[in-house]
Amino acid sequence: MATLAEHQAAIVALLDTAVAPKHAYAPDDVPATRPAEYVEVLVSEIFTAPDELLLDATTSVRRYRVTVWWFSQHAVSNAQRLREECFEALRFARLTVAGETYPPTQYEGDEDEVSPVEGYFVGSASFTY
Repeated sequence: MATLAEHQAAIVALLDTAVAPKHAYAPDDVPATRPAEYVEVLVSEIFTAPDELLLDATTSVRRYRVTVWWFSQHAVSNAQRLREECFEALRFARLTVAGETYPPTQYEGDEDEVSPVEGYFVGSASFTY
């Protein structure tokens, strides 16, 4: 079974390609001197159990949440372009991580609109698979 670190690396690689020549980073990998435009990605595990297995606390299905933030110092429209590039790559994507193929990703919704934060225009969204 793939590790959380392998899932994180796979999503970062997918989005790094999608936003090229800009880059995608895991939160701890963002350079100290932040780029003018970039994407930050956090993958976390969601523990769920199918309804028919709720009585058996030892059985669970592994699911994952991908939270993506896009940053631009230049303009709201640049942040929105990064958003579209991330959506194009992630929406309904069937990811294969460490030889395992997962169900298509599902968009969960924006957590906030693009807004100014510490000199950047920033927005975010979440996906699950």
